[in-house]
Amino acid sequence: MGLATYAGVADCHGIETFQRKSDMSSFDRSCRIIRAAANGQRHAIYYEASMELAAAKIVEEYMHDGEYEDALHCLKRVAIEFSTLPEHEKSLNMIPDPSLDPYA
Repeated sequence: MGLATYAGVADCHGIETFQRKSDMSSFDRSCRIIRAAANGQRHAIYYEASMELAAAKIVEEYMHDGEYEDALHCLKRVAIEFSTLPEHEKSLNMIPDPSLDPYA
């Protein structure tokens, strides 16, 4: 039973990226933050979540199956610690919700 921190981008359609933070460079994290900032219309956020490895596997299974909304619901439930940028807090409470996509 180990713990790890995962980071990535999520938006109104669910999780877009989910990767171990220890496998990411500061450049990788910066790119994800920029991606989230550039897609505010879809309520995109950058997140970091600490969780047990077994829980991360469940999130990964949802991602593998293309169930991105379910992956985000699961991530929010199983994360021991979950953080996002202050400017993303409001969107975090709104997603996932595909009806928020102005281009859908």
